[in-house]
Amino acid sequence: MLDIVTYLNTKQMSYPSNLTDAYTALLKSALVCTGDNNTKALIEFTQQLSAAQVGVNNDMYKTVQALYTANPRGYIACIRNTPNQATVLWTDARAIVTWFNLSRSVYIKHKTGSWRVYAVISEKTASRKPDDLEFAGFPVIRGDEIVLLSPSLS
Repeated sequence: MLDIVTYLNTKQMSYPSNLTDAYTALLKSALVCTGDNNTKALIEFTQQLSAAQVGVNNDMYKTVQALYTANPRGYIACIRNTPNQATVLWTDARAIVTWFNLSRSVYIKHKTGSWRVYAVISEKTASRKPDDLEFAGFPVIRGDEIVLLSPSLS
C-alpha cells in the first residue's frame, strides 16, 4: 500500500499561492535570516504567517492537519526538502518554530484563527536589545514569563 505522504510528495501539488508566497517570504525574512527579533521583524513574520492560512474547511488544510496530527515527526520528515515543505505553516506553532530554527528567538501562539509572535528576551541579551519592543506593545518573554508591555499595538 502506498503511503499517503509519499504519494503527495511524488505529485506536484497545487497549493494556494498565499501559502507558497508566505513561505518564500518567511525564508527571506529578517527573523529567519538573521534571528533579529525586533518589532519590525516580528510584525513581518506574523503577517506572513497569517497570510499563509486558509479556512479550516479547506480540504488540503484538513488533510495536512490530519497527517500531521497522526504523526508529527513523520510528517515533518516527509515534507523536508520537497515541494510540500510550505505546508509546515499549516501544522502548529512548535513545528514552525523548530522548522525555522527560531526556538531561542521567538515564541509563537495560535489562538482562534490568529497568530501571535512573541520575542524571547534572555537576561544575557536584554541589555543589547533595543527598547522598541516595549514601545510597540509586543508581549515579551522574560525568563518563563510572558509580559505584555504597554501601550498596546494599534
